[in-house]
Amino acid sequence: MAGLIGNARCVVISSRVPEPFGLAALEAVGSGIPVVLPSHALLGGELTEAGAAFTFPTGGIEALAATLRRLADDDDLISAMSENALQCAPQFSNTTESWLAALLALYAGILDRVIRGRAPGRGRANQRTGITAGQAVGTRGNAPGANAFGHAASQSNEAD
Repeated sequence: MAGLIGNARCVVISSRVPEPFGLAALEAVGSGIPVVLPSHALLGGELTEAGAAFTFPTGGIEALAATLRRLADDDDLISAMSENALQCAPQFSNTTESWLAALLALYAGILDRVIRGRAPGRGRANQRTGITAGQAVGTRGNAPGANAFGHAASQSNEAD
């Protein structure tokens, strides 16, 4: 599959109904492959503006065919769109850091609700563990940035 996609000139998203997100389009753009998608697609306007995609009217077979002919005949256009796709992809995707921040915020909220449920009052320690939600996610530990286990909140468990 990777070999087929690696040799693709573009990815066509031909959905006739509005897509709520468009993961296939993002995967293509992240791989440097230009996208052709319906104008009603959620990311259509932004990807077109970034120079990584073309849109066509939903059901517009003639417009789709004309776009595909244009892409089939223009290596320079494909190259430019591929470069644009690689450049714009990060703005549409989460980075490792943004995923980590979102997960920590999610878990902090869960811990805070659990701790408040057992020990009323914001910031109070859990009566069983003695740990506050802030300490558990590294916002109020003994050392700056330390979590309840004494590790930096951003510490990696990966081998160097």
